[in-house]
Amino acid sequence: MKKTILKISDEEAALRSEVIRGAWLQAQHLTDRQKDDIQKILATQFYYTWCVDTVQPTAECYADNFEIFIMGTYVPMSPKDYSDIVLATSCNSVNSHMTHNEVCYFIDDDNAILLSKLNDSLTYKDNYEDFEGFGYYMNYYTRCADGVWRISKMRDTWMKAHGLVRGVEYMFEGTVDVPEN
Repeated sequence: MKKTILKISDEEAALRSEVIRGAWLQAQHLTDRQKDDIQKILATQFYYTWCVDTVQPTAECYADNFEIFIMGTYVPMSPKDYSDIVLATSCNSVNSHMTHNEVCYFIDDDNAILLSKLNDSLTYKDNYEDFEGFGYYMNYYTRCADGVWRISKMRDTWMKAHGLVRGVEYMFEGTVDVPEN
């Protein structure tokens, strides 16, 4: 199986560190409303990963102004187009898409960043090839007009991968392959 170490830009690494430190400082003085909002944000994140695993549309998890950055690069597409890509990958594979060790940083009362560690594992049904990736989600959340927290910006960053995800091979350009032992 191909093993890859992915290059993380200095900008992505600095942004991640800033969010972690900011969340730590804010956590010392959270209001009751922020504590409640964190649970709602986590519920949306969990619902998103559940949709990926169970081959359900993910579009309702995204705000109308949704943007996605993959490995630090903006990829222009609508919430529905991204949901369709996620569904196409999920339909042909068995998934375990997990986020954990989340920290939440509030930008203001209606915007926050949730930084999550990512472990993504899938096996393709047609040839049993595996993919396993490790990295981070840095998802920006917005409280929408209906009061629901939705993802307004998704920053996916894989740091290490075993195998390739079909349809997004471009994400692995400029990476470092690890020699087989």
